[in-house]
Amino acid sequence: MELVFSVYLTDFSNRVLFLLLIYLLFTLITVREAMAPIKFNKWGLPEVDPETMQTSEPWVFAGGDIGGLANTTVESVNDGKQASWYMHRYIQVIF
Repeated sequence: MELVFSVYLTDFSNRVLFLLLIYLLFTLITVREAMAPIKFNKWGLPEVDPETMQTSEPWVFAGGDIGGLANTTVESVNDGKQASWYMHRYIQVIF
């Protein structure tokens, strides 16, 4: 009985994993399509100005892990802080 249950559990786990992968695939495609106006580098990350953290679209900023410039968690947090500062300046200039 235990052997049958563990085979069933493994089969069930594989099905769940497969469905999760399909969901993630469609989600990633949707996110990528939503970011379509932004130019991407060869690693699939948005091209980011290292000083302002601004992307190819002037109103879109990227900081943290998505910016792709940081090597550590501390640098990633600082990139997010830097991006927020330039977002603030960008909004001040507009209004």
